[in-house]
Amino acid sequence: APMEKTYGLIPSNISGVPKNFWTDLDPRMLRQILNNAPRSGLPAANDLMLRALLAETLGDETILNTRVQALIERGAMHAAYSLLGQAQIQSQERFGLFAETALLTGNVERMCRQLNLSRHLTDNEALKVYCQARVGSWNTAEVNYFTLDTLGAFTPTLSALLAVDLDPELANSLSLPNVDPNQLTALEFQLRAGAGQPIPTQGLPLKFASSDL
Repeated sequence: APMEKTYGLIPSNISGVPKNFWTDLDPRMLRQILNNAPRSGLPAANDLMLRALLAETLGDETILNTRVQALIERGAMHAAYSLLGQAQIQSQERFGLFAETALLTGNVERMCRQLNLSRHLTDNEALKVYCQARVGSWNTAEVNYFTLDTLGAFTPTLSALLAVDLDPELANSLSLPNVDPNQLTALEFQLRAGAGQPIPTQGLPLKFASSDL
């Protein structure tokens, strides 16, 4: 059986949430409950769900990932990032959550250092180039960008944004298509902001709103 550990940001004596709150639920049932729980509506129900997500409770890796995902969907990015900080980031699924929360909370450096050391943690070539340019070798980032771009590894939008990231002078001639809020990634969100074309967060999923704080 997967190993259970205690994860959480609020001690159980303060939260009032039982230690085995999540482990008593079947994982599929847990996901269903979190997917169907209203994001708005009764404030008391929202508060209770948020408290349960943040409380120190037992759980395995799957439960932790599910809790983090639920916090991200509710826009609690800093809490999600802190919760992930209590765990080992060794799987692609967890690194994907870690990268998303790091990009949207301004914790890019730590995430990029880890990715530069363990490049198997993601298949996202754009993120690898971005991280190399941040805390690795700028020259390597440029070579990798041109190689991968030639192979068609990036969408036209990402290709243009990464080019500006590597050479800011290109920003003046940058013309980008409109954003599809449902397809928008944390990386594209940050790259657009860095290129001087930030996306207004109104109408975007809640997770992007943390950048307004």
